[in-house]
Amino acid sequence: YSCTMDHNQIIEHYRGEGVSKNISFEGTNLSLREFEGSSDEDVTLIGVAGGPGGPKQHMAPLSTLSKDGYDVVLYDQHNVGKSGDHANPYSMETFVDELEQVVSNYETPVVVGHSWGAILALEYVTKKDDLSGAVTVAPLFDTNDSIQIARTRRAEIIDRKEADLLSKLETDEPESFAMERINNEVDSVLGFNTEAPRFLERWVFDEFNEDMYEQMWGDSEYGPTKNCELSDWSVKSSLDDIECPVLMVTGIDDGFGYHDLFYARNRMSCDSTVD
Repeated sequence: YSCTMDHNQIIEHYRGEGVSKNISFEGTNLSLREFEGSSDEDVTLIGVAGGPGGPKQHMAPLSTLSKDGYDVVLYDQHNVGKSGDHANPYSMETFVDELEQVVSNYETPVVVGHSWGAILALEYVTKKDDLSGAVTVAPLFDTNDSIQIARTRRAEIIDRKEADLLSKLETDEPESFAMERINNEVDSVLGFNTEAPRFLERWVFDEFNEDMYEQMWGDSEYGPTKNCELSDWSVKSSLDDIECPVLMVTGIDDGFGYHDLFYARNRMSCDSTVD
């Protein structure tokens, strides 16, 4: 979908239209925000933020689909944002069980996950059969394979951008300025250093759990660090276990996800297409 609101309008909608709710999960409280749709659409979209460690407002643009008639639910995972701490916070099983608890509160649930949220959504649909569907944005299927692909793609983008920008540089422009421009261009292509993250930094990242990120993934976006929870994560052998419709979306210049979609298309025995 295309969100037609600017960032201020998204925040205003999130704060003005959402209703806070708490549910219990294994001895801790989970913080949810519900947005009621404006029509009789029977689907509830459940947003799962990226990270690991991202708070629910990371998925605030999704909440605007309530204006298109859909009920939307966003939630803080344990140890994040306004949710309480869990005794076993760094376990994929804990995250799956937690999402199951959230899902059980709604009829016709469709999970929408981005990045880490897409990883969790894929893990979920290979193990559970209670969703009406799932949408994964920039999904991974195997962290080791995806990381190698992502690193290669970043190098290719850097080479392409360097060639393009260097051809446009003024002859008297200092080389340090030129390289800064190149790095900014590359980061923008990969989804970093864009207007939205800068604008929303305080609103979103003040509640980001960096310890969760480092324990689950590592200290680099192009990790994960060995021995982290996700360092050897893979659903490659389980894709045929998926029983609900899954829409997988990525941009051609996303750091992760693009080649994974072609892998999924070639690997899965069910009918699938890549556009």
